[in-house]
Parts: sequence; structure tokens; C-alpha cells
Amino acid sequence: EGVSLKDGEEKQRGEKSVDDYGFNEVASEKISLDRHARDTKPKECWSTLVRTFHSVINTSPKELLKDIILVDDYSDKEHITVRLPEYIKKWNGLAKYVRTKQRYTVCRI
Repeated sequence: EGVSLKDGEEKQRGEKSVDDYGFNEVASEKISLDRHARDTKPKECWSTLVRTFHSVINTSPKELLKDIILVDDYSDKEHITVRLPEYIKKWNGLAKYVRTKQRYTVCRI
């Protein structure tokens, strides 16, 4: 469920926060801390995964980036179980592939 900014003053503050911070802080403050965000990306999509992997490499300070751990959450997709481990070999140890023995879902604490 989306949030809406009701009046002109609230909308102006929202627009200013976009200029200042790069996102609408006013709208963000209206979103519950305890919410379920729908993931609309195709599950286990190769292009999304590789693009995210490259974004991490390209935007992280080199002195802070020691390794990237890619966790296969017991996928049955060949591009995850076969192609991904092969793909990350070209990164000379920067990326590590770990496969779980069962599906744990997106987040586990």
C-alpha cells in the first residue's frame, strides 16, 4: 500500500527532501517500520542478480570490499546452481558461492 502526501506544505517538504537527500523523506516517515514489502522481481532472475552483483562491485569503496557472498537458497534453477558458480570464478576469489541444504527464504535472523 502506498502513502500519499495530503497538503501542499507536506508535498513541498517532500520535494525538498528529494533535492536534499535523493529520496522523499516525508513519505518515508509515513511508512510503518513493521511492514511487508512485496518483491515484484521475477524470482531468481539471472539479469537482476548479475546487475546487482556488478552494482555492489562498482559502487563499493575498493578498500572496504573484501568479499561478496552469494547464497543459493536451495534453488532448482540451473542458472543459479550451475551458471552462477562458474560466473563468479572469474572474479578471482572476490565472490563466494554458498548453497543451503534447504530453502530459508529471503531473511533469516
